[in-house]
Amino acid sequence: MSHDLRIADTILQQLGGKRFIAITGVHDIHTNGDDLVMSLIKNQSKANRLQIKYDFGMDLYIMRFYRETGGKFNKNYEWIKHEIKEIKTFDEIYFDQLTTIFREFTGIETRMPRVIGINA
Repeated sequence: MSHDLRIADTILQQLGGKRFIAITGVHDIHTNGDDLVMSLIKNQSKANRLQIKYDFGMDLYIMRFYRETGGKFNKNYEWIKHEIKEIKTFDEIYFDQLTTIFREFTGIETRMPRVIGINA
């Protein structure tokens, strides 16, 4: 496993791994070096992409929420160029803050709710 994939895998595991993917509906997950990039479902932040980058020197993370659009024809057959709109960047994040920031900023739940009082 390459260095880049280990970092991306570690970030994903700190978010919650496969459970995080299943519960949040994130998709198109890939790495661009020392980061993890994913597509988000529709959410309150209006961001459709999230990049989480690991800062080796600080041993902290950077979470960048942005909206990527374009590179396609609209309904009037006009070409819309590819654009990236920055929504919000969170700097100097500890690993245990990743899911909290994700949940609070997007409004997407990151854990299955615990149901009390149901007999199986």
